[in-house]
Amino acid sequence: MADTDVNANAYEAMGERLPDAAVAAAVRTQVGATVEVVRPLAGFVGNQDFLVITGQGDFVLKAGDAHAVVSEAWACERVRAVGVPAPEVVAVDTGRDTLPLPYLLMRRLPGGPVGDADTALESAGRWLRAVHEIEVDGYGLLTASTRSESDGSWGSVRGRESSWADVVAHPLGRLADLVAARIMDEPLAARVRAAFAAGAGLLAYESRGVLLHADLHPRHVFAEQGRLTGIIDWGDATAGDPAYEFGRYSRAGDDSLALVLRGYQPDRDTDFDRRIVLYRVLWSLYALVWEHTAGGDWFAGHVQAVRDGLRTLGA
Repeated sequence: MADTDVNANAYEAMGERLPDAAVAAAVRTQVGATVEVVRPLAGFVGNQDFLVITGQGDFVLKAGDAHAVVSEAWACERVRAVGVPAPEVVAVDTGRDTLPLPYLLMRRLPGGPVGDADTALESAGRWLRAVHEIEVDGYGLLTASTRSESDGSWGSVRGRESSWADVVAHPLGRLADLVAARIMDEPLAARVRAAFAAGAGLLAYESRGVLLHADLHPRHVFAEQGRLTGIIDWGDATAGDPAYEFGRYSRAGDDSLALVLRGYQPDRDTDFDRRIVLYRVLWSLYALVWEHTAGGDWFAGHVQAVRDGLRTLGA
């Protein structure tokens, strides 16, 4: 972990929220506009997110881990390059020149989050196929190469793991920690281990990783007057198996997933549905690990998703 990340985590550990005035000053410096409103946004416990309304439009500022900031900016720019309507990156500051945390500044997309049954989800599915055509080195959550001491630039972005098998294995290796923290009980952990042992072949993925949003759900799909305006929040962008994307999205429900798949038109085999459920459980396990590591407490919904997924699998 880079020194910038250690300092950022220390700042978070102190429980200090970035002052609105400091956020306003940073945005004013970056865009040269008068800031009218700074409003905190809900999000992952490890980030600090703000909506900033200015005389030159609305912006979203995300502050937190430097590698995550750089990786999200890279993902947004990479998908925009192939036409995907993702947020425009205005600035990336990892040097703490204007705030005590690294941050990413983006223009806010027009419109707002769609509902679970919005037809704009079909359009999102079509764009998702374009995202999945982008190949990425490595597997797992994206991370940036170490920052250069000479000019402050960052190197290439890639997945953190050397194989998809390592990505699948990681949260399974943290089950003992979740049990020790009383987030789940040992019988449930044992059922998880058994389910993934039985389904190991379904999650075997040896092709080169492709870019995944990896946290797609209706609230991250924006539309205006029935027209898709963009896909937001690329902070969990991952390199790996496209089916993992649908596992995560499936938490929105079967009907909502069907809309996305109608736009995407995936190749289906006889194990497609079972693979999606396994990946839904895997994503929920990751969510538990991330929340626990970051000191959060949003556990109940993820634990229930694990239980429901195992029940669907008959495990």
